[in-house]
Amino acid sequence: MLSRFFVMVVLAGILALSPFVGAQEFYADIVIRVDQTGLVTISGLTNHPELQNVETHKFTSKEGERWLLNITIDGMFSDYVYDVRLPGNAVINYLKVPGQLSIESDMGELVVTGAGKKELFYITIQYTFDDSLHHNNPLIYSAFAAALLAAGYFLYRYLRSPGKKYNPESLTERQKLILDFLNRRKKPATQREIEISVRIPKSSVSRNINTLVRKGIIAKERKGMSNIIYLRK
Repeated sequence: MLSRFFVMVVLAGILALSPFVGAQEFYADIVIRVDQTGLVTISGLTNHPELQNVETHKFTSKEGERWLLNITIDGMFSDYVYDVRLPGNAVINYLKVPGQLSIESDMGELVVTGAGKKELFYITIQYTFDDSLHHNNPLIYSAFAAALLAAGYFLYRYLRSPGKKYNPESLTERQKLILDFLNRRKKPATQREIEISVRIPKSSVSRNINTLVRKGIIAKERKGMSNIIYLRK
């Protein structure tokens, strides 16, 4: 009789806690690299188990000459930032992602950068390979991206242009912490000073600073062994 009562108490406790377990929110600050064979490697910081230290082919498929990258993750994300890095000869035919995004060429790779908060995390990119294209020239791909992404691309260009206002809703919480620190300081700071002040891991500070630089909100200069960070006027 006593054991039955104990089991009932345990079950009641599990049922009472289940809404809190189901309500867990996730975060991600990751790089998703895709090679010519469709192998996906995910690295960075996240508390979602499906995005931790991943190296798999399960997120890609191929039909004829077309490749499809499809990453759909269960659960609500409080905030996230990601880089999808495709081979430099990739041509994007279709793209569907949540939140803000940008597309550019970087070190021989085609990079889709996105960020958002209070959203589901999903990435769908259909692409092909064309060896005649050279993505080392960002202007060539900018014209191609404008034809595909139209309004979204021009919005990104507006937000990243120096001297123009940016939409705070497009920033993650960590990016806001960095900007708040620079606004309070009112003068340039080293990357190390930012790490200490905002209490964010070094790799996350570096990634979010690079995102803010790409958006044209801050600038970064190398001085000796340190990076000097300052707000654009």
